[in-house]
Amino acid sequence: MAHLVTLDRETARRVTTEVLADLHGEWDALVDSGSPASVARRSVLSAALGVVTRHGTRTPATGPTAEATTEAWSWSEAPSPDDESVAALVPVLLTAAPLERAVLAASALWDAGADETADLLGMPAGPVRDAESAVRTRLLAAHTGARAALGWAPAEWLLDRDLTEAVDVVLRGHDDPPDPAELVGTRRRELRRRSLVLGGAGAVSLGALGVWAVREVGRGAASGQVAATPGPSDPVWRSTATWPARGRLANDAGVLDMVRTISPTSRVLFADDLPARRVVVARAGGGDETSTVVRLWTGPQDAGPNELMEIPLLRDRVAFSDDVVPVVVPPPPQAGLPDLLLLARPSVLVAEYSRWVTYARGGDVSRRWTEAQLRDGVARVPISYPVSPALRVRLGGYDGAPVGATVPGLGLPDLAAPLADSLVTALGPFVAACTGLAPSSLRHTVVLEKSVPGDILEQGRYPGTGGQVVVVETQLPNGALLRSVRAAGDGPEPRRRVDLETLRPIPVESSGHPFAVRLAGFRATTGRFLVLAPGAARAQLTAVASNVYPTSKVTSLVEGAGVLDVVDARFASVYRLVLWGPSGERLGAWRQVFRRGDPRDLWTRPW
Repeated sequence: MAHLVTLDRETARRVTTEVLADLHGEWDALVDSGSPASVARRSVLSAALGVVTRHGTRTPATGPTAEATTEAWSWSEAPSPDDESVAALVPVLLTAAPLERAVLAASALWDAGADETADLLGMPAGPVRDAESAVRTRLLAAHTGARAALGWAPAEWLLDRDLTEAVDVVLRGHDDPPDPAELVGTRRRELRRRSLVLGGAGAVSLGALGVWAVREVGRGAASGQVAATPGPSDPVWRSTATWPARGRLANDAGVLDMVRTISPTSRVLFADDLPARRVVVARAGGGDETSTVVRLWTGPQDAGPNELMEIPLLRDRVAFSDDVVPVVVPPPPQAGLPDLLLLARPSVLVAEYSRWVTYARGGDVSRRWTEAQLRDGVARVPISYPVSPALRVRLGGYDGAPVGATVPGLGLPDLAAPLADSLVTALGPFVAACTGLAPSSLRHTVVLEKSVPGDILEQGRYPGTGGQVVVVETQLPNGALLRSVRAAGDGPEPRRRVDLETLRPIPVESSGHPFAVRLAGFRATTGRFLVLAPGAARAQLTAVASNVYPTSKVTSLVEGAGVLDVVDARFASVYRLVLWGPSGERLGAWRQVFRRGDPRDLWTRPW
């Protein structure tokens, strides 16, 4: 396994030896727990992938190369399609990314699927499935091409069989895998001899290693504790509520006292110096078992606990996960960049982050991802300033926005400015920060600005009054359209302003079409929707699915605007908006989707 992942025999032997030796002391307990094989597999695979991710893949010193392999497989003067197909797969294996080889190795040697491999690596299943799909696409193309060159039809059903043989070819010419017991025994004898030679000086040197070192890893930097920490399989890593603190200041009495002032059950997760500042991350006491509430302090390097300042976090909860903490650390006051600090259990070796979101003309949303390597479950990645409100992280099983001080929305509007002006002014820098585009490349158009009769925001509180609404479409350089809707509520000045939609991607052909937007609910059983349809006199919303019945009454509109009530609206998310003209003629129907997803693609689930 380690050999196929690293493509280097000596590295594979060293990694396997260290992992098995580390597990040797707890092997009896693993046997009693009934999971020795899975723990060993997880540890070997994670360690091998971690080594090759940090240091890269060396060209194999022995064994087949991509060029020599094809000739080596010419077993007869009349080439066999099976032989040529296997030969064509070897270069793909040798040039595959480390994660791709890990997935293939787990499949070929352990018969493990992508989801099982992701669990072994402590990674979300998505990136592992993507890696498997990408490498298998290339393997199938090479397999099909080799058969086609000999006049044979594609045979996708033979790919797995030929892939197993290609793995054998990559490992051919090397000795059989060493005996695990012998590896552990050899290592223990070597360590015993070294301790006899080093004596007291060795003990001093080993003691000096109990510090945190910050070093560059890939695009970012990672902190790794050289002193012994609980192994990746230790139960303490299952929840941040039991994590051991990490960092050079992890056991600093002043830091511990500062964190305990929040509550006796709060605990330090990380305390160390990052470039130009000192950082303390803690888990606040209490809370539920499915999330972590984070507290953050920063200050100058070498600052004492009383000199550290707590940073108010506008987003302070890691939702849906209690075993990872991605947090944005603001830049120092004088200069520098913010940091994305990733904290996870030591078995998590790779994370991904995406700073910006990309919108397409058809309304689709996509992202480009960057890998960050973790060392002992910690990584630091400098990011650009200002921090993007669309920053998203994949870390362990978590997939969403990091905690931090980033404003999650457009921020407080200027109550003194006209409604349309306040929205356009806020959209420019916000869209630029979410997409990475220059503000000057964006074009904002006010497509609708009007009064709305009835209680638009505060039902029944100010009888006889109405609200105002403005709709702005933002066109990106690629032609994509984003719709934003801001409303001003009822009642006396200053009127409260609420963003009903922000950066909702819409197909270009939907520009100017009538639409409905959900309003804040006032009764648990009834949904309220604002309809904006210039030229229409009446409107109705009806659920599309045949097995649900939510529908509104046919409601009169005033100058194409009105509020519709739908009983039991929560039972449907896709509706049809039907409109009639002043003379009773049916104007048409438009599909409306009201799933509560985030237009910035920050979450993989509705919220």
